[in-house]
Amino acid sequence: MNKIIKKILLILASLGVILLIGGVISSIVFSEKIENAVVENLTKQTPANLKISSVSFQLFDDFPFSTVEINELYVQEDKSFGKDTLLYAEKAYVRFSLIKFIFNEFSIENISVYNGKILIKENLNHSNYTFLNKKGNNEREIELEKIELVNTIIGYISQRNKIELALICSNIKINLEGESNYNIKGNYISKQTKIYDKEYLENKRVKINLNYSNTNEIPSLKSSSIDIEGLKFFVKGFLNKEKYLDLEIIGEEQNIKLFSNNTPKYLRHIYSSILLDGNINYNAIIKGKIGPKNNPHLTIEYSVSDGLFETKKYPFYLSNISCNGIIDNGLGNNMKTTKISFNNFNGETKKGNIRGKFLVSNLKEYFLTADLNSNWEMNEANYYFAESPFYDCTGQIDAKTKYEGRISFDENFNKYFLNSNHYSDISLSNLTFLYRNYPIKINITKCIAKIHNDSISVNNSEINIKDSDIKYQGAVKNLFKYILLDNNSKIELDGVLNSKTINLKTLIASDKQENENASEFTMPNFLILKLKSSIETLVYNNVYPNNIKGNVYFKDNSLSSEDLELNIFDGKMFFDGKFYKND
Repeated sequence: MNKIIKKILLILASLGVILLIGGVISSIVFSEKIENAVVENLTKQTPANLKISSVSFQLFDDFPFSTVEINELYVQEDKSFGKDTLLYAEKAYVRFSLIKFIFNEFSIENISVYNGKILIKENLNHSNYTFLNKKGNNEREIELEKIELVNTIIGYISQRNKIELALICSNIKINLEGESNYNIKGNYISKQTKIYDKEYLENKRVKINLNYSNTNEIPSLKSSSIDIEGLKFFVKGFLNKEKYLDLEIIGEEQNIKLFSNNTPKYLRHIYSSILLDGNINYNAIIKGKIGPKNNPHLTIEYSVSDGLFETKKYPFYLSNISCNGIIDNGLGNNMKTTKISFNNFNGETKKGNIRGKFLVSNLKEYFLTADLNSNWEMNEANYYFAESPFYDCTGQIDAKTKYEGRISFDENFNKYFLNSNHYSDISLSNLTFLYRNYPIKINITKCIAKIHNDSISVNNSEINIKDSDIKYQGAVKNLFKYILLDNNSKIELDGVLNSKTINLKTLIASDKQENENASEFTMPNFLILKLKSSIETLVYNNVYPNNIKGNVYFKDNSLSSEDLELNIFDGKMFFDGKFYKND
């Protein structure tokens, strides 16, 4: 066995020596011929436009392939473009098969460019590289299979396609598969990616794996992927001679915050007042002509999970958002005709939740159509309505809401809400709050109502203010206008008031005054009351009128009654009159 192993090792060693000696001999015999062949063929490809500092043949760097190292390779562009740089490489390496060369087949495997610059220009009629398309008659034509760009700057300016690119390539490999098929793979930084005067990728790190073809002068992508700052897209489609684009883009488990942060600058106003996060999956179809006045049609089917939504100016917050829907840029193929649907929407507020569906249209002036069910802890309202005269709110509200109107997440929110058309069925429970300087907490133990715009129809309510109880049924008008926009407006109550006991002294907070004779109670001037009242007992300073029935009105700091009757001092009193303050 040992003898067999020794023989095998001897044979292998002999072969190695033969190959080494053969390689050295080949290097000596063919090196100058190879160097001349490379220079000759490059010169034939770039007549009168090529400069090379030096050339050296390297046998063993990539054996059995061989390499020619070119120092300071310079190719000048077509003179009609100003004779600027078309290609510069501090070092370029040409890789080919030495064995094929010996048998008179000069097949270059690849060219590698290090620390280089490539600047491609196209006007409406021709390009600065047109001369490269001229075919030489040399029997050893250079037919590239691979190109590698390392630390190389690529510029592309095309008047024909309205594209401007400025790319810093750390490592890009281009595999040429036939005359019209390419695989382009690697990493670069996009300093500029401008299409029809719109910047899309400014200072972005990009990874690409593109399967590109240009059959019948129709550029197309097949099963390709692009990674922009960690956002990976799967892309396929084509662009024909008439500038008709047909593209499909798929994104899987993408981070929404990364997506919004890397949105082109000209579209970032969409997020100017909001913060977004979460995961999104989508399938986008882009079809149609592109040009300075033409936008293709866009349709995106998407789904969101673990989403987050927060407004910047007002502290509105939703988390754990999930939904799905469609984004469509409409008949006009623009922001104004764009619609975004949100189906099966579910999101959590800080202490509640929102469910339902809604549609946002016109991304120039947001318009919202919504059908939502929501549950709120009212202490959240302390954050949302910080400027409201009502504060220290607690309790719970359940609402079913339909909304149609403009919407924003800035200082215009209140105005848009008041001008919208909205309906809600609401149920309040254990709602408590304070009003301005009024020292007594108001408690609404329950309330069932319907809201139509700024009018509230109360079906049933129970209110406690210290030791006074009130049941109210009727209309409440201008409440939202008073809270959101204009504290000088009047809240109107027109309905039926029932009570078992009203302690007028505690209700007007006069028991808090140290000197009753000097005190004065002023009815709130923001109220207009039209009440049909029924009060079993009214308490004030040891006077106990009871069985009070009649109509009570309050407006402009005056209180009046009509058909008012009550029992007092063991008798009955009927009263029509008016109390008012004379300045």
